[in-house]
Parts: sequence; structure tokens; C-alpha cells
Amino acid sequence: MPKKTMLVTRPNHDHTVHFLKSWNNRVITEGRKHGFKVIDLVGDRANKEKVDQVIQKRDPRFIVFNGHGSPSQITGQRGEVLVDSKTLGSELKSRVISALACDSGRELGPKSVKKGADGFIGYEDEFVFLSDHNYESRPEQDPLVKPFRDSAIKPVISLIKGNTLEEAYNSSQDRYRDWIRYYWANASANPNAPHILEVLLWDMAIQTHFGAPNTKL
Repeated sequence: MPKKTMLVTRPNHDHTVHFLKSWNNRVITEGRKHGFKVIDLVGDRANKEKVDQVIQKRDPRFIVFNGHGSPSQITGQRGEVLVDSKTLGSELKSRVISALACDSGRELGPKSVKKGADGFIGYEDEFVFLSDHNYESRPEQDPLVKPFRDSAIKPVISLIKGNTLEEAYNSSQDRYRDWIRYYWANASANPNAPHILEVLLWDMAIQTHFGAPNTKL
């Protein structure tokens, strides 16, 4: 059986996407571990021409978008629009989409499924995470980032491991709850706990998904 193909976009032109780029190292490792052919469009390669080329020529089953977003768009390197609900054709048809991009679950998510995508997981408002500027050059070691990274990439890892769309979404929601319970229990020992809890609760509330619940990769 031929390997399924997985496309990952990882722009790195500013602080936010620099962190998301780092978070997806594990996603790429897990994808390869579970038999996917991973096409990693990082930095300047995270552009519309390359994305369209991969979709047309390599037919990825799973697309993992990381970048900035709006209700109708997901962007790549330096804000170049990669996909737009207003001009969306059949390019996402029969694919499963993960979008770590603010607001894109509000309009683009349901529109992509209406246009034939099998599933979409993302956020319907502004995805927020906390970070320590002292770890700018080594984001994978930033302790403030860990609960947000862990929760946000959980559904992607879950799908890669063969779980359904609904199971992947629920696994992420459960991971958010785990971290919320942890910081609630340890609030007195961590001065950052109130802010961390506020942001975790927000991200958990705005996470959304569309498509048939039993969809798998």
C-alpha cells in the first residue's frame, strides 16, 4: 500500500509562527513514524505556489496549516494567503485539515467541509499562548509554552495515530482540561497560574471541528 501524504506548512517570519514551527517538529516526527510521507513547507517555502503544487501533484490526505489567520483565510510566510474561503474551489476536497491559525474555524472551517473536505479542526477566534522572551531562540524549552503546545498539537497527533475526527477533537479538549486542573491545583505555587488558566480556558472554548465524526486519515 502506498504511503499517505501529509502536508505541513511552517512559516517562520515572526515570533508567533516561529513558535508554531517549533511545535510541529513533533508532528512531523509522528507522521513519519506512522508511515506518512511528510512534505514540510518551512520558511519561504510556505507559500501559495508551493502549497498548490503539492496539492495538485502529491494529493495529500492530511494538511496541517500553521500560521496567521482570519475568519476566511490562512496565511503562510510573510502573510501570503494560502487558502481563502471566498475563492475556495475543490482543492481541499477529500482531505482532512488541521488549522493552527486564528479565527479560521469560523468561516473557512465550515466552508471547506461544504466544499468537500472530509474534516477540519481549528479555532473560531484568536488562538493565544504565553511564552517567555528568554526562550525566543529555543522555544522548545520554554516552560510557559508547554501546556498550549501540548493541547494544540494533540488532535493532529491523535489523527496521525489513526483516531477519528471526533476522538482527535475530544483528546485535545481532554488535554486542555488536564492542564487546567494542574494549574488550578498548583495555583498557589505558580505566580503565572491565573493568567495561564485564563488563556487555556479561552483556547479550549474556541476550538472547533467540522465534518463526519468518524472521519479518519
